[in-house]
Amino acid sequence: EVLFPSMAFAGTSSSWALGPQPMRLPVADPRNSEDARGKDALRSRVDDLAPRYAMLADDSSGEAKKREAALLFCAAEGSLSEEEICEALRSGMEALPLFREVGDSSGVHDTLR
Repeated sequence: EVLFPSMAFAGTSSSWALGPQPMRLPVADPRNSEDARGKDALRSRVDDLAPRYAMLADDSSGEAKKREAALLFCAAEGSLSEEEICEALRSGMEALPLFREVGDSSGVHDTLR
């Protein structure tokens, strides 16, 4: 726990005095936090949806824009797993309007997650 000084009433029920009293704040146990897991923290957030979208990207019978969006989604997911956040964001932001244009609400949802 962490102590912070605060102004609080202290004393018994018959005598109250105004004075600085420590305020105890709960502190997260670092052994249970995502920060303690280091690089695994980000990897655990990746949903592994890339294989599904890789199949869409490889489907030559599918619409070209949907295939491109799926390919960009896969790139974003791969960048996330490699902790390349800026590249993941760029790829995701490129995929999003394509999924919206072709009316793929699942693709929009998965890209925004």
